[in-house]
Amino acid sequence: MPKPTPSNPSGSAATRTQRLTTGGGRPNTVGLHAEQLDKLFDQMDSHGGGSHPRRGFVRWDFRYEAIPLKIVQPDGTETWIKVACRNISRGGMSVLHAAFLHLGTEVLTVIPKRGAGAVQVEGEVVRCQHRMGSIHEIGIKFKEQLRTEDFLLIDPFDYRFSLESVDPDTLEGTLVYVEDSKLDQKIVRHFLRDTRLRIREAASTEDGLRLAREGADVLLCDYNLQDGNAADIIERLRSEGIRTPVIVVTSDASLMTRQRLTAAEANAFLTKPLTQDTLLRALGEFLLTPNKVEMKASEPGKARVPAGGPPARDVTEDLREILEQLQTAMKEEDAMATRSICLGLRGSAPAVGLPNLAALADEAATNLAQTMSVEESIKPLKAIEVEILRALGASGSAAAGDAK
Repeated sequence: MPKPTPSNPSGSAATRTQRLTTGGGRPNTVGLHAEQLDKLFDQMDSHGGGSHPRRGFVRWDFRYEAIPLKIVQPDGTETWIKVACRNISRGGMSVLHAAFLHLGTEVLTVIPKRGAGAVQVEGEVVRCQHRMGSIHEIGIKFKEQLRTEDFLLIDPFDYRFSLESVDPDTLEGTLVYVEDSKLDQKIVRHFLRDTRLRIREAASTEDGLRLAREGADVLLCDYNLQDGNAADIIERLRSEGIRTPVIVVTSDASLMTRQRLTAAEANAFLTKPLTQDTLLRALGEFLLTPNKVEMKASEPGKARVPAGGPPARDVTEDLREILEQLQTAMKEEDAMATRSICLGLRGSAPAVGLPNLAALADEAATNLAQTMSVEESIKPLKAIEVEILRALGASGSAAAGDAK
C-alpha cells in the first residue's frame, strides 16, 4: 500500500496544493501538477461551493497533488491509484480522477495527518461529476466521521463550525448558562426554545462554578460578568480537572480578550450579536459530533441580525434596568463600567430588533475605549438614553427631556 509523506510538515489548512512524495511518473490520474491544480481549484471555487443548507458538514480546502486511493470493484478486485484532493469535511472528501466511478463503489483513502503520518479511511462514492475532458470530481462519503482538527491546522479565531446546520430538536443534554444580563438570558432561551436541552442558569461566577461542578454537557458563558469573567471560570474548572466544553460569548473581540481566552483554553469563542444558527451549530459541535471537537471561534464580522427575536414586551423591564445601570455608571464617571454596559447593548440590541441602539452603543464603546472618559463620550451615551426611552414608548421630546 502506498505511504504518503506530506511536504508541508506544519499541516496547515491548505490554500495552495501540497505535494506528496509518492514516487515518479504522473503525479495523479488526471496528470496535473500542483500549480495546474491550483488554477483549476480556484476556478471551481469561484463558481460556488460554499455552505449549503442540505449539506451535513462544512467543507475545508484540503488540496493535495496526490493521495493514494484504493478502488474495490464489485468482483472484489482492488486497484490502487493516485488522485488529486480538493477538500475535506468530517463526513467525506472530494477528489479528481480521470475516469467515471459508479455510485456505491467502495474505496479506501490514505489521508495525510497534520504534522506527520497518515490514516486509512474507508468510504464509498456518492457523487461523480464530469468537470472537463477526462476529469471527473468524485465525492466520497466516509463510513465514520473524522476529526478535522487531526488533519487541519486552522487559526483558532477564524474557525467555521463543521456542521452546516443543526435541527434544534436534536440537541439534548444539560447546558449551564452563565450570564448576568436578563436581556441576554431571554434572547438565548428564545433561541433554544425548540431544543431538548435542560438549561440551568447562573448570574455569577460562583453560581456558574457550582452548577458546572454538579455536572453539565456544555457551558455557555458571557465573558464579562459583574464578579469576574469567563476566563476565570474556565481556569478554575480546568485546575479542578473538569474538562466540560465552555463556549464563551462576548462583544469584546479585542486581541487582549482573545489571548486571555486562548490561555484559559476556551473551547469556543462567539462574538455578538449572537444568532440562533450560530448558537445551535456551536452547541451541536459538542453535543452531536463524535469525539467532542474542540472549537475555538466563529467567524468575526459575519453574524447577521436574526429573525424572530424575543417579543418586545418581554424585554421592557430589562431595558429599564440597563438604562438605570448606565445612568448610574455615567453619574459615577465609571468609564470601565459604562463601556461594559455599552458592549452588552451592542451585542444584544440587534437580537431584539433595536439595530439603532446597537450602533449607538458601538460608537460609545469605541469612544470610551479611546478616551476612558465618560465626559468625552457623553454625546453617544446621551443618544443611547434617548433611544432606550424611545424603545420603551416615550415620545422623542419627553425622552430628550428625561435624558438631560
